[in-house]
Amino acid sequence: MDRTTMNKLVQESWDKLSPVKDRIPELFFRKVRATYPLREPSRLVVFNDPIFGREHGDELLKLLDTVVANINELFPLVEQVEELARWLARFQVKEGILDGMSECLTSSLKAALESEYTPQVREAWEKLVGMLR
Repeated sequence: MDRTTMNKLVQESWDKLSPVKDRIPELFFRKVRATYPLREPSRLVVFNDPIFGREHGDELLKLLDTVVANINELFPLVEQVEELARWLARFQVKEGILDGMSECLTSSLKAALESEYTPQVREAWEKLVGMLR
């Protein structure tokens, strides 16, 4: 998939989510909790706290809004992505776990978009997330 097609599909699918966008964080953190159930002594336990998801849901949406709005020029977002990586590192989120977290995000988008989530839309979001990693 070329970059222009990826950008278009991501932007169009994000726009379609507008009426239900506030569900994305709930779906995401629910999927994270299912994928990474409570395990001590890992700090990943924080993701299993529903309050954590509510508190950080707006931040997740803001980050996704920013990424989609700047999809044609992602370089200025490097600082924000690095900040996110540092934040995740505080909770002992390792690089291998990021693959699972990316899957949690795309799975959440699929649940919210329902039939609008086509294989092409999935590929576009996966490519975008991969570029940001």
